[in-house]
Amino acid sequence: MKKEFNFTIIILIVALIIFLSYNFYINSEINLFENNEIPEIAYVNLQEVYNVHPAKKRAEEKIDNLARDMEAELNEMVEDLDGQDQQDLLESHQIELNRKEQQLVEEILININQVINKLAEKKEIRLVLDKEQVVYGGYNLTEDVINYVEENINLEEDFEIEIDALQE
Repeated sequence: MKKEFNFTIIILIVALIIFLSYNFYINSEINLFENNEIPEIAYVNLQEVYNVHPAKKRAEEKIDNLARDMEAELNEMVEDLDGQDQQDLLESHQIELNRKEQQLVEEILININQVINKLAEKKEIRLVLDKEQVVYGGYNLTEDVINYVEENINLEEDFEIEIDALQE
């Protein structure tokens, strides 16, 4: 009977220690954000930031215009070509259009990375990951990046997408 009583006491003590440790962990994590302290590791949903970036719409418009121009040029050129030559010309135009679209996307992503670097430095964050790579933890920097982009990116002055430079 005494051994069972000692065993029960030990189990209760271990359970109490686990409970207190867990409670301390949860409270310290909550307090971390309540005191506006930002952890050294953050993450950003790059897709979300890209989707709201003001240059995205302009890039889409420019690539659509370029695609229409290329299509008109292609229609003129294919009239005198046979089936295989038409197919080859179509494929080369599609490859060129994809290359230019990729360059426009890269320009926007470079700008997003510059914003992330600036905010991370300001907030003393040492590591920023893409949200897709995070399972748990870290500070969500996405809204901060979106707010900065919306407030500070002036398409006319700061971020001109040059599609003419792509038409090499």
